[in-house]
Amino acid sequence: MRSLKILIADDYEPFRIELAEFLKSQEGFEVSAQVRDGLEAIALIPVLRPDIVLMDIGMPRLNGIEAARKIKEEFPHTKIVFVTVHEDVTYKAMAEMLHVDSYVCKSSLKQDLPKVLSEIKAGLLTNAD
Repeated sequence: MRSLKILIADDYEPFRIELAEFLKSQEGFEVSAQVRDGLEAIALIPVLRPDIVLMDIGMPRLNGIEAARKIKEEFPHTKIVFVTVHEDVTYKAMAEMLHVDSYVCKSSLKQDLPKVLSEIKAGLLTNAD
């Protein structure tokens, strides 16, 4: 199977770079692009057709909540994972209402993200059959 394409959307460049490097160690995933905000993410989705968008919530111009809403409306099969510092249940509830596919806190990223990506990958493989 081909590698799943990932788009990273986070306004903090050092984190984007670190996350992209971390994803290189995860088999079956390829970072297609890194962007600074939700507007850039939305603009690239029809061009790159990522399987997964790893998105921060707090970003300038268009935050992750609004970007996720637009992405799910226009590209419902694109998987979205919020990767954020926000551990508040309010944000998790918003993610559920938006049908975001998962929610990972940056504080536990290296422990939780591989499991989340594996679950998404397994779901995509099952749906492809």
